[in-house]
Amino acid sequence: MTEKQPLSAEPLAPDAATLLPWSEARTRLAAAQFYWLATVHPDGRPHVRPVLAVWVDGAMYTTTNSSARKARNLEYN
Repeated sequence: MTEKQPLSAEPLAPDAATLLPWSEARTRLAAAQFYWLATVHPDGRPHVRPVLAVWVDGAMYTTTNSSARKARNLEYN
């Protein structure tokens, strides 16, 4: 499987030097035991929830009920 790379990155911090290289982000994601999913409601409010997930071959896999708020937000976002 071809490993995915980000298409673009915009730092949230004013100093671009604080942006983690993708290789470091990938290492941290692979080692993580807990994941949080952040989405946005249609009205712009944030929605953050813990999710059960696995990081395999450079991609995160998770599951949810199709009627769950996070699933509807992902579809909307």
